[in-house]
Amino acid sequence: MLDNDKIQTAQQLVMRQPMLILQAEDDYQVTMEDFQNWKNGLSTRSGVQFKSYPGLFHLFMPVEGGGKATPASYNEPGHVTEEVINDIAQWVKHVL
Repeated sequence: MLDNDKIQTAQQLVMRQPMLILQAEDDYQVTMEDFQNWKNGLSTRSGVQFKSYPGLFHLFMPVEGGGKATPASYNEPGHVTEEVINDIAQWVKHVL
């Protein structure tokens, strides 16, 4: 479970401070429940964008074999998916 102090800190940031919160849906360390807690905690704050990515684990890379991520997933070479990189780049362009 996500420590609510982090969410409270984010809530108190200057309202004009934009945030992009991304979630890998097959992440077993930061779960979809944690992601939902962030969404709930920041729901009244403007300038916050949320996006989740199915089939990716904590490093925003695909899970080998399409199953659930495990600690062994970190030993597999790979790259952050192009979709995640493009989404971050678009967000940065938008907020600058």
